[in-house]
Amino acid sequence: MAKVHRFPVVHWKDRSGHWTSILLEQLRGGTAWSGNPQTGEQQLKRYLQKLVVDSPWMAAPSFENPKLHELKVPIRPEFQERERALACTYTVNLHLPMVLGTDNGLRVCILPTIDLRFYFQETGAKMIKELALHYVRRHLKEAPPERLARFATPEEVRLSEFVIRHRFKKKGRGNPTPELPNALKAVAEPVLASSRKRSRFPSAWERDDEVAQLQSRVAELNGGLLVIGEAGSGKTTVIAEAMRREARKTGEGAGKSVNTDYWFSAAPRIIAGMRWLGQWEQRCERIIYDLDRIGGVLWFENLLDLIKTGGRGPRDSIASFLLPYLLRNELKLIVEATPAELDTANRLLPGFAESFERVRLEPMHEDAAVRLLEATTQQLQQRHSLDTEPGVAATTQQLFHRFLPYAAFPGRATQFLRTLYAQAQDAGLDAVDPQEVLNEFIRNSGLPRNLVDDRVRLDYDEILAGFRDRIIGQDAACAAAAQLVTTFKAGMQDPRRPIGVLLFCGPTGVGKTEMSKQMAAAFFGAAESEDRLLRLDMSEYTGYGAAERLLRKPDGTPSEFVQKMRRQPFRLVLLDEVEKADPEVFDLFLRMFDEGILHDTEGRPTNFRSAVVIMTSNLGASSSTQVGFGDEAPRFESAAMSFFRPEFFNRMDAVVTFSGLRPEDVRKIAALELRLIAEREGLAERNLKLTWDEPLVAWLAERGYDRRYGARPLQRLIEEAVMTPLARALAQIPDARNESLHLQLDGDEVSVALK
Repeated sequence: MAKVHRFPVVHWKDRSGHWTSILLEQLRGGTAWSGNPQTGEQQLKRYLQKLVVDSPWMAAPSFENPKLHELKVPIRPEFQERERALACTYTVNLHLPMVLGTDNGLRVCILPTIDLRFYFQETGAKMIKELALHYVRRHLKEAPPERLARFATPEEVRLSEFVIRHRFKKKGRGNPTPELPNALKAVAEPVLASSRKRSRFPSAWERDDEVAQLQSRVAELNGGLLVIGEAGSGKTTVIAEAMRREARKTGEGAGKSVNTDYWFSAAPRIIAGMRWLGQWEQRCERIIYDLDRIGGVLWFENLLDLIKTGGRGPRDSIASFLLPYLLRNELKLIVEATPAELDTANRLLPGFAESFERVRLEPMHEDAAVRLLEATTQQLQQRHSLDTEPGVAATTQQLFHRFLPYAAFPGRATQFLRTLYAQAQDAGLDAVDPQEVLNEFIRNSGLPRNLVDDRVRLDYDEILAGFRDRIIGQDAACAAAAQLVTTFKAGMQDPRRPIGVLLFCGPTGVGKTEMSKQMAAAFFGAAESEDRLLRLDMSEYTGYGAAERLLRKPDGTPSEFVQKMRRQPFRLVLLDEVEKADPEVFDLFLRMFDEGILHDTEGRPTNFRSAVVIMTSNLGASSSTQVGFGDEAPRFESAAMSFFRPEFFNRMDAVVTFSGLRPEDVRKIAALELRLIAEREGLAERNLKLTWDEPLVAWLAERGYDRRYGARPLQRLIEEAVMTPLARALAQIPDARNESLHLQLDGDEVSVALK
């Protein structure tokens, strides 16, 4: 019969009105954030119910007799400058919730808002308060004001509890609980005993051959094993499945309830909390001892993390420390790596990667990929209580194969399905069908429906007309843009390169940047969450170290450019004034244009195969003394060929020439700018129409165009001459609705009349 166990929870309300709920039991993940304590408590209850079902080895709750108190802590903030602490002249009074109780018979004090717990023996209230003040001040020592602000006094604090009915496992002859190694369990988790890891490692469907091969290697492992495959190819899932099968085979009849032969960790966890020279090395020695004592295998997800973590360089890293143990077969280690990471590891610390046996995980065949997705949908429909219409798996595979051919399978596709089913359940749908798959892919990629859905017809003439309506006087550029859109729609672009690499040449102010914006809208018009136009001013990437600045920040982390491309590969990348970049930047772009991949100094790839790359340049503009107003455009392509190296120039798909603007083009641009003003929110929400006279358009075109700067001054003139009086007029008639405003030229000024 199941027993009733009580779990105490403390809730506190922050200044924003939201509640944080924390289990007082020492359980990983026992935190919820919600709009009220009841919701947070329900979240924690569901979490515990799943945890106890999936983890039969879990011990019964031990925290009892909780009592809620408040601790007032006067503390002085400090700033740390080098090796000196500079105290502030004022004192901050923190009012911290404090819970007293017993844990396994020991008195314990918990301050949940600052994540502090300590045990004590004193029973007097005064002594407990002094102990708590001592621990809090030590915990917040050298804390600056911004850190103390995080612990501002909660508006409200509550203590509650809920019950779970479950028979927790106890020690006994028929159900032995293994003794977990102390050093090892501090930095790693048993792969086959953690419910959290089980949910992370799904079954390896359609990978029986790879699992069997890896299982045989795991069974005979006597040193290091390196599993190589692209990111998302399923390395982690295959390794976990091989461990599960080997554990079942060797554990038959052994009566194990928890298999502690396989442990999962990460390099940063090894050095976490280590402050002094030699501390993490001592921890590694204890870990190796614990693994040897139980015959365990340690598994790391990232090869480069081992080489980069530890000391000042690869020679002082965790990998360098573990290398002698691997060579003497005193350590069983499984590590994952991508081919690019392996190349970098061979360059940074050659002996480490060479000490491993290697298993390569090959890409999945198309038929196996569809069967895997079908198995995934069957599991998800049971988990979320949803029906699955025919074609969901096939549609997912087709979309990823068509638009993300470079992404290793099945990682991103299966994650896509998990998100889709979860959202369908939240939306209250009864089933998931291929149309829902298509809609979700459009939301994720930002691609418009007319490019993704094969059932939607795309007409070249309509696309061309759309560009010509917004880009005036540049028929050749509009034709090149429309051709690129239709080529992508037909799936005829090279999947091993960016969608397009174009060089826009021409004088300034004739529409090169505006054309880039319109192309971004044409390719990624469905994007709602962020701007898909990523613009770089290449004049900022000159001089020494320009290529490195493009790839990473001074602290070694990836640059904003790289981070944005990794988060969302469907973008238009605009390289403005590309001719001003340093030659070493051009060397980086060579491979990016040719293979669609940009590697950083550590070999980590950033993919550009789903991106459109546009370069703008004024090369050749100075070769003509009369640019614009119908004059013959300079030979921009010849100027580009003379400036760029042949290997760089040949990797461009096209050089698109923008000609100078004629007087009639400038008038059309002026009229277009006025139409855009008429669509602005201040007029649209009040249903006010905007009209104007032709003389006003002619006046704006004459005053706003400059032969040297093109149409750029026109926008400034419209803002000054039109927007200013229009804004004043709107401010004077705040109640005007459903009427018409007329713009007319009055001398050298623009007047606004209500009609």
